[in-house]
Amino acid sequence: MNKFFILLQVIGIVIFFCSGCNPTYLKENLSTDLEKLCKKEYNIDVQSKVIGKTIVVFLPVERLFEDSMSLAPDALEKVENVILSTSRVILSTNAELDFYMLIAADVKFSGTEIVLARYFDDLRKLMYGWMSREEYRKRVFWKVRVDHAVLEQAEFDFSNVSEMTLAYFIKHQLEQRINAEFGNLGYGFNVSLEYGQQSEEFVFTLTVADEKQFRNLCLPVILKETAFVLKSYSFNQVRRIVVTNLWDNEVILTFKEELPKYLLEKLPH
Repeated sequence: MNKFFILLQVIGIVIFFCSGCNPTYLKENLSTDLEKLCKKEYNIDVQSKVIGKTIVVFLPVERLFEDSMSLAPDALEKVENVILSTSRVILSTNAELDFYMLIAADVKFSGTEIVLARYFDDLRKLMYGWMSREEYRKRVFWKVRVDHAVLEQAEFDFSNVSEMTLAYFIKHQLEQRINAEFGNLGYGFNVSLEYGQQSEEFVFTLTVADEKQFRNLCLPVILKETAFVLKSYSFNQVRRIVVTNLWDNEVILTFKEELPKYLLEKLPH
């Protein structure tokens, strides 16, 4: 991935000095131009479509995972190159885009897919040096799923793909960040998160047998990460945070106005 970050920063420098120029990729031809770029630069065939403010790229590969469940080297190289091409395009277009989404699918054996999405402003902050690589790696939506339909389709069915929204992106990213932090701290817990759009609530659920562990270990991680992510994206459509321990149905309510104090807290080890 070092190649990816180095090339992105080179592209960022070029775009910065050419910011007064006309866009290279016009919104009317964006999907076609991206497909042509991937083919010309890397001899990779992709299919692309703009859905709302999300550009979606479908990358078919013959083998996505190795037996060890790590990405196959050839698939990994293709994923990196397609992400790089997509970044080049969205950073020099007049189209109003918020997200890019890559769907890499094993179209020969299993129908397994990796879905990866990033927020355009995060990419721009990385390239202008306003964000560290470590933080950028955390700001991602990703999941693995199986879709046997891709084994039979000559053309990818984009009708089953929805536009990415900031609320959905933040919800999944926050869930991933908290569970990763639990792992880093050696906690054997897993949290799930739902976003109530009408109630403007983040609802976390997890199962912890020990009340002290729930309150003193898990809760600080959840609230600190939530405070950081909401502040980072200036996301104001959350009124309160609900954390439920399914072991004893204990519920902790925290209002948005209380979150800033958790940014300064040191996490227990």
